[in-house]
Amino acid sequence: MKHFEDMIAAYARLPFPERKPSLLRLVTIAEKLRNGKRRKKTASISIDNKTLYLDVDLDLWLQRRIFYEGTFEPQAEQFVRATLGTGDTFIDVGANIGFFSLLASALVG
Repeated sequence: MKHFEDMIAAYARLPFPERKPSLLRLVTIAEKLRNGKRRKKTASISIDNKTLYLDVDLDLWLQRRIFYEGTFEPQAEQFVRATLGTGDTFIDVGANIGFFSLLASALVG
């Protein structure tokens, strides 16, 4: 099990551009071999020196990507961060698990 934990930690330390989807798939397969039941975890997202937390299910691709990479649509996240300011209004239609809702709530106050 120590090797598995080292692999997860090494992946988490990679800068975002170096995180490869194939490596994420490898991590996913290793997790399924290690533990066949659904795994709920908490992802942390840093926003302006604040850390926000989002509960994710590691059996679901999108949520697994948020957990390991901190985002799943980096260009959209950059746009939201650059566009929203304190007091703005943000509507997240089809919010899924609420990643952008959480991001926007921290940005607009």
